[in-house]
Amino acid sequence: MCLLLFLHTAGRAATNDVDGWVDKALGLGLDKSRTWQVLGHYKPHAGGWKSLITDTNFFLASDGNENPRAELTATIRACLNTDAAEQSADCACRFPARICWMKSVLHIPAGRIPGSLCKNDSDLIDRIAPQKAVLVFPGAAFKGMGAMFGHTLIRFDAMNKSPLISYSVSYAAFARDNNIFSYAWNGLTGRFNGSYSLAPYYQKLREYRDMEERDVWGYPLNLNPDEVNMMLLHSIELQNISTKYYFLDENCALNLLFIIEAGRPSLRLVEHYWHQPEFWVIPSDTVLFLWHEGILDRPEYEASLCRQIDYYARHFRQPVVDEAKRLADAKDPGSITAVNGLSRDEVETARELAAKVVQYRFSKLELRQEAFEDKYKVLIQGNEGRLPRAIPPATPPQDAHPSERVEIAFGSLITSPFLELGWRPAYHDWNDPPAGYPDQATLNILDTKARYYPEQNQVKIQQIQVIEAGSQSPGNAINPRSAWAFGTGVAQTYLRDYNQHLLYYAGGGAGKSYQVHDSGIIYWLLKGSLLAGNGLDQNIDAGPQAEVGFSLTLNANWQINLSGSAAYYGISEKGFLEKAGFSLTRFISTRNAVSLNAGLSGVSCERGIPEVLIRWQHYF
Repeated sequence: MCLLLFLHTAGRAATNDVDGWVDKALGLGLDKSRTWQVLGHYKPHAGGWKSLITDTNFFLASDGNENPRAELTATIRACLNTDAAEQSADCACRFPARICWMKSVLHIPAGRIPGSLCKNDSDLIDRIAPQKAVLVFPGAAFKGMGAMFGHTLIRFDAMNKSPLISYSVSYAAFARDNNIFSYAWNGLTGRFNGSYSLAPYYQKLREYRDMEERDVWGYPLNLNPDEVNMMLLHSIELQNISTKYYFLDENCALNLLFIIEAGRPSLRLVEHYWHQPEFWVIPSDTVLFLWHEGILDRPEYEASLCRQIDYYARHFRQPVVDEAKRLADAKDPGSITAVNGLSRDEVETARELAAKVVQYRFSKLELRQEAFEDKYKVLIQGNEGRLPRAIPPATPPQDAHPSERVEIAFGSLITSPFLELGWRPAYHDWNDPPAGYPDQATLNILDTKARYYPEQNQVKIQQIQVIEAGSQSPGNAINPRSAWAFGTGVAQTYLRDYNQHLLYYAGGGAGKSYQVHDSGIIYWLLKGSLLAGNGLDQNIDAGPQAEVGFSLTLNANWQINLSGSAAYYGISEKGFLEKAGFSLTRFISTRNAVSLNAGLSGVSCERGIPEVLIRWQHYF
């Protein structure tokens, strides 16, 4: 009886002890504190709060994703309950950042929380040993929808260790659909799940820099070691936690801000995007925002293998480049006899460049492991290393133009003057300042233009480009590339009645581009084109389309673009629709540009309909 009474009394004491810690936490208003909002990824919602994390494994309370008070109470009870040691240890393993913060603000004695640091977590922290954090930005690459806007991740660096063996935390979607239209739809509507993961940095570097051909920028974060350690603890408790991934806003760019805020909650980075009028978050704009907030130091640059090869192919004589390609293509490079006319140094340079090409092909899964190793060993054997080690860096993201654009233009269509207003939320095209973006590339989302004709007192939607994407980068003799383009939306289109009609369009195709000196290209494309709308006799038309173009950049401040296309439509129009366009753009700064534009539209070559306008573009 005495033993039972003692156990009952002890149990009540333990319970009262936990209740006391809960009362203290609520009395201090910790459930409303900024740190608790960050650790729970809570966002204001309908007069209350709602977490961006939908995974029930991240919460201890049944309504924890929308009730910060209940989740805080459940966390304290789970972690301090000495009567349920297994539950307490599980809490320690799942939520190391929560425990670290609660111990600090509540002044909980060191031995009060059983298993206050999970052994697995402790081993991982010792292995990572973070002293500083680096925001890593793999730039955009037009190799697939997932790579077009760039990416962000965070690297944890230890003292006196190579960054290659550091660990990184990233957030990404499980997107296995390569169809462009279903990818866009699923990404826009949150049909993908996203997840946080910790992985060795060299794996991520190989994935982004080598396989996906992205230049990589690393920005040291201005945080102290204690703040960096808190970031790591929060990253650990987010491992394998899934959330709804939204292409425009709840993406890597937004969700990684919570990890930075976990280190320093006073930054309030995420709130910036909640309060902005736009409904999207783009990785490159996030880098620009953090840079202006003073959180980032000057970046380090890692050129992609693709950019390295492009640079070397332009840097050396053509015979050296040709020899490198011959060696890389050979099944047994060791049996190849050097061509006449190359010096010994040039032969060795060609062998080293060929080794880079072989490494690139292996990263693209074009070579099997055994073939790569055999070729690579032969090519580098006895080589002293003659390739330049320093690759001129591309323009860093913080010096590029912001992705959102507004514009105003004054022009004339035939003899009718008009005022045109335009808005594009993202991202980049040939008429924008090229520095800091992929070469000769276009990716426009919801590029919208409207016109007012004062003589007719009429307003017209000129176009709404749902998406327009393309790349006319020519590559080089070692690494040639195909030109491609596709797009869909609605636009004013001239038909055989010589009037404009607002029609839905979709089209795309591929071709080839060629370098002209250092800053110009010529390209051609063969496309399929679809039109639909009331202006057509059968409400639909389709046919082949050919397009040619020329682009030249002068002194990095001026750009000339010429293009022409002809499409044959055989269902309704039963004839050709032709277009020609010219633009001369002056890039005043990374935020402003002016351009002179002219166009000519024709119907079966019978009559040209001219248009000319002057446009001002502002980026923000």
